[in-house]
Amino acid sequence: MGRYALLVATGQYADPRFSRLRAPDQDVSRLAAVLEDSDVGGFDEVNVLRDATDFEVRLAVEGLLSDRRREDLVLLYFSCHGFRSAQSRLYFATANTRYERPAGSAVSRSFINEQFEDCHAGGRVLFLDCCFSGAFGEGLKSAPSSALAGQVGEGYVVVTASDAFEHSFEGDTLALDASRSSVFTDVLLEALTSGGADLDADGWISLDELFSYVRDGVARRRPDQKPKLFAHAAEPNLIQVARARHARVAPSLEDNTESAISPGPPRIATYTQSHQIVARGIRVIAEVIGRTLGPLGRHVLIRGDNDSYLEARDSASIAASFKADDPRDDLGVGYIRELVHKVHCDVGDGATTATVLTESMTTGALDALRRGASPARLKRSLERALEVLLAELPAISTEVHYKEQISSTIARSAGDAVIGDLLAEALDKVGKEGVVTVEESSALSFALELTEGTRFDRGYLSGSFVTDPDRAEAVLEDPYILLCSSELLVAEEMVPMLEKVMQASKPLLVIADDVDGSALATLVVNKVHDTFKSVAVKAPGFGERRKALLQDIAIVTGGTVLGKDGKSTLAGADVSSLGRARRVVVTSSDTTIIDGAGDYEQIQNRVDQLRREIDSCDSDYDREKLRERLAKLAGGVAIVRVGAQTEKELRERKGRVERAIRVARVLVEEGMVPGGGVTLLELRARLDHPELTEETDRMAAHILRDALAAPFRQIVRNADLDEQDTLDALARQPAGTVFDVAEGAFAPETATNLLDPAAVVRTALTTAVALTGRLLMVS
Repeated sequence: MGRYALLVATGQYADPRFSRLRAPDQDVSRLAAVLEDSDVGGFDEVNVLRDATDFEVRLAVEGLLSDRRREDLVLLYFSCHGFRSAQSRLYFATANTRYERPAGSAVSRSFINEQFEDCHAGGRVLFLDCCFSGAFGEGLKSAPSSALAGQVGEGYVVVTASDAFEHSFEGDTLALDASRSSVFTDVLLEALTSGGADLDADGWISLDELFSYVRDGVARRRPDQKPKLFAHAAEPNLIQVARARHARVAPSLEDNTESAISPGPPRIATYTQSHQIVARGIRVIAEVIGRTLGPLGRHVLIRGDNDSYLEARDSASIAASFKADDPRDDLGVGYIRELVHKVHCDVGDGATTATVLTESMTTGALDALRRGASPARLKRSLERALEVLLAELPAISTEVHYKEQISSTIARSAGDAVIGDLLAEALDKVGKEGVVTVEESSALSFALELTEGTRFDRGYLSGSFVTDPDRAEAVLEDPYILLCSSELLVAEEMVPMLEKVMQASKPLLVIADDVDGSALATLVVNKVHDTFKSVAVKAPGFGERRKALLQDIAIVTGGTVLGKDGKSTLAGADVSSLGRARRVVVTSSDTTIIDGAGDYEQIQNRVDQLRREIDSCDSDYDREKLRERLAKLAGGVAIVRVGAQTEKELRERKGRVERAIRVARVLVEEGMVPGGGVTLLELRARLDHPELTEETDRMAAHILRDALAAPFRQIVRNADLDEQDTLDALARQPAGTVFDVAEGAFAPETATNLLDPAAVVRTALTTAVALTGRLLMVS
């Protein structure tokens, strides 16, 4: 048995005599979501037609009703202007309808009637949310209180929003600016989603039950609007329109505490077809990515181009290559693809956990919308609950004290013990504020090299400077470095220096107070046309600290600070005033200078000066900033050189090392927490917070409580263990216990290296809530 629906909405009209209607667009979006919902309508196909011409509508109606089998159910819905001609014939207005020429530009009642009579489907239902829609029943026999003997399935049923002489209402008025669904469709949605229309409590909503609910509901809101039901040789009580979704209380994971979502009286669902489409796409890709989570996660096969298959174990590869079978899933898949990219760029790891969290949160949010939650309020409540969780995370995290902790954590993240050992050694050499970067090597193995250099938190001023689009980086080999303590706004003051650098056939890094106007435009144009390669960035810091940082960079690169605060001006300078480096890498957020040409003795003198300033400094803030400068100068740059046998293997290795570097950086910055999903489980108890008191706050807490257990459940499921049994067993263990799924045993967290960077957990939670909020605001 197939279930098929066509929803026709017309709110915009070329003929000014038809006022604009806001309700139809909302009507069909929300109704489509309910009909597509497998827990409610369960329709196999729901097509929506918005603001179409009469020809397009007639063609779509024929497409819906032709080639159907007796066991099929077809549903046609109109939300538009209905009007009667001078001869009292009923027409449905389309986008191109001319009021005085309805026969040639509108959809007639007679056309719909003929199409329904010719359809072979056993169940045929027509909903008309139009003014004067009751006129459709003229000539049809009204539904009796008992069955029409011998004629079941031979005809069709019409449900109209009003009688033959009444208007249908948007909201509580006929106003042009009504912003909600029409009264009729609003009550119809309430009937389908609340479970209140299941009058005989058999789990199904039949058409006569649906009409009874809608008739009474509309009468309560608009006593002057009277929906009608007409059965043309059909029996409404045998046509099952939807399953009944009765309000229910969902239990928590380990106990039977009351759900945050109060059962209460039934409320109308607030979700739309757009919510359904995005959530389904998220679910499709999340199910695949989730299977890779944990030490016993699976390798999955992804279908690529030309029906070839790719074996993948990491979320980045899956997200990049995944193609949904249904094009409607592409938007939700794109959401997850963006999430994976953001998490990897920010912290290097945790994208799979973030994906699993997101799938659980979006599922919970959609269920809340089904129960009548306000999307905007639920989004705010999720963000409030997230703030509570993030405030608790530092109390769970601990500082990294041992190189072995860094090594084991990075090894688990990168899936390679060699990378873990190498990066732990690199951080040990350059310190917390030092720079670790990666370069390709002609050798086949990994190697670590220490050199002079520094990094600061300023990125390129224009994306046009990018030389490596895949990594969004601007890379300069053997560049000159121009340091300027004033703004560069006019091209003319830069041209003499640019000509000298071009004669030397070297690229140029410009670091100044600001670079804008024709000065920036000149650099961009020359880069775009491959005339001259350069990158412009703002100097780091502010005020006196900016001057000091510029001087630090000058000492590391062997250059001179030019401009109003420097020893010389740009106008009279030559290339001997410029700094040098073997390599510079600039991203959108930071600049790394590798192997600067500064004099070693001068660098050491600067380091000694900073140490003296730290000792004599009275301000805690100033002392911390001085320490940051010292670490960047004294630590230098650690270069991890990566080699491989093939280009493909080299790219894959280099990508893993780059992500591992980000993991290492956030690990030493924000500390570590128990891994394996245990920290997320611990955070669930923090959701019992006195500030989360509103109803939508409790809904949000309920959604997050379920989601926080989802990664642990997925890890255990991937190990072929029972999720609930393992959760129950963990709950019986002493505090501070983790579950080592690889060993299949519980152990104190202090006795294992099962650790995660706190920043990875924070980012996974933040991105998952942000994406769920984005879904909620889809219209």
